[in-house]
Amino acid sequence: MTAFEAAWRKLTSHPMFAPLLSVQVGPGQRAGVRAVLAEDGQLVAANAIAVVDSRGLIRASKACRLDEDQWSWVLAHCLLHLGFGHLAPDRHAIDPAYGEVACIAVARFQRAVKLGTEPVLLPAELPSVDESVLLRQWRQAGVPAEYAGCGTGGHGPDLIPPPHSPDPAGASAPDWPAQFAVGLSAAATAAVDVAGGARTSLTDPASRR
Repeated sequence: MTAFEAAWRKLTSHPMFAPLLSVQVGPGQRAGVRAVLAEDGQLVAANAIAVVDSRGLIRASKACRLDEDQWSWVLAHCLLHLGFGHLAPDRHAIDPAYGEVACIAVARFQRAVKLGTEPVLLPAELPSVDESVLLRQWRQAGVPAEYAGCGTGGHGPDLIPPPHSPDPAGASAPDWPAQFAVGLSAAATAAVDVAGGARTSLTDPASRR
């Protein structure tokens, strides 16, 4: 098993992210997050590690040589963009400030919950102001150079804009934030179980209760 595969298996067994594997998008239709390691010239040209789209597909560059913990950070970063609603059609914007603020919001959450090892050099201190306030400030004054590129997109964004045309199969856009909310609740419950000795880890499905 490669470091990429091991990281993906570990993340998708985590209660925070497991609900993202299956999301109802229409009658009898379900979608889920996927991650592929690809030979992609566009990713290489942008010095990107990975990008994510609104349908939950994460494309990671085969050109990157990362260990399991670094891949965990990269993949979790992309999953959190979905969970935070950064690719919701009614919210996503293509201006640079939007993408950089989204990455800051995700990166500081990752630091708070200790999700993986940062594969890129990020500032020691990240802005702590509210995401909407920071977006307004950076749209007015520009993105400070030290906070540019705090995601996985290299010289470009790590968010692929949602499609403008409807899905030909009639499926609606997955409600990633709703599923992520379910995952957060499950992770909190699992953490209590770990603290109480009912589980050995967050990814341990067994409970002695």
